[in-house]
Amino acid sequence: MKQDIETRINDSFARQSLMHTLGATLERVGSGSVSIRAPLADHV
Repeated sequence: MKQDIETRINDSFARQSLMHTLGATLERVGSGSVSIRAPLADHV
């Protein structure tokens, strides 16, 4: 995957306030897939 595409995906994820609220993190970005991790929490 081209570095500029990975950067765009990471930047887009960082702007998503819901992901921040959920405590989600972008674990892996690959060609055609991403892995997102979010903890189980009482506030969700």
